[in-house]
Amino acid sequence: MKEDSRLEKGRYCSDSAFYGSQIGIIIVALHIIHHVIIDAIPEDTLAHVARELIAGALGGAILFAVFNFSVRRLRNMTAL
Repeated sequence: MKEDSRLEKGRYCSDSAFYGSQIGIIIVALHIIHHVIIDAIPEDTLAHVARELIAGALGGAILFAVFNFSVRRLRNMTAL
């Protein structure tokens, strides 16, 4: 029974990281659209977009995973 609960906790954290990466990608896409609207497109467009997408996805995933871990940790501490 304990192994199942550990798997559930890990699944929730990975789901949270996935959703965070998706939100990070959406934010970066909006940022890129902003670049296009104000006509401030950098010279090396492909590298710029790739760097921003990777950073946005990783940043969102890490942020959401850490937040999920912290909330679950606090809930477990108050339950004791």
